[in-house]
Amino acid sequence: RYTEDDLSFYHSRVSTAGAVDIPGVRATRPLNVGETNDSGISGRIGPQFDITDDVMVYATYSRGYKGPAYSAFFNMQAFDNQAVAAEESDAYEIGLKSTLLDDRLRLNLALFDTQFPGYQANIADIVGGVVVTRLI
Repeated sequence: RYTEDDLSFYHSRVSTAGAVDIPGVRATRPLNVGETNDSGISGRIGPQFDITDDVMVYATYSRGYKGPAYSAFFNMQAFDNQAVAAEESDAYEIGLKSTLLDDRLRLNLALFDTQFPGYQANIADIVGGVVVTRLI
């Protein structure tokens, strides 16, 4: 699968309640814009081999992709217009599946590893005295 992402945002807030700032929430926010694009390939391949009618071995490779993002929230600062990079994942698995003793015992083994370059996560941050969730 091929994915192409074109992402943009436009964020501005003007309070109609007056010019007084509420602690942690500024009455107005200046215009904040951003745009980015990225692309990624994802998919899975998994050959298997039947050793006997009761024993099978397999191997898989999976590639995941989650596109870039912006951490847009109500109290954005001027520097919050940087895109969070795309996240990818590479997963490997090898294994064996078997049915033994006239179908009375199943033995399955698997070894796997997954890595997430560019992992996207939410963290709690304090902006103007208020806790917000920021995507990093």
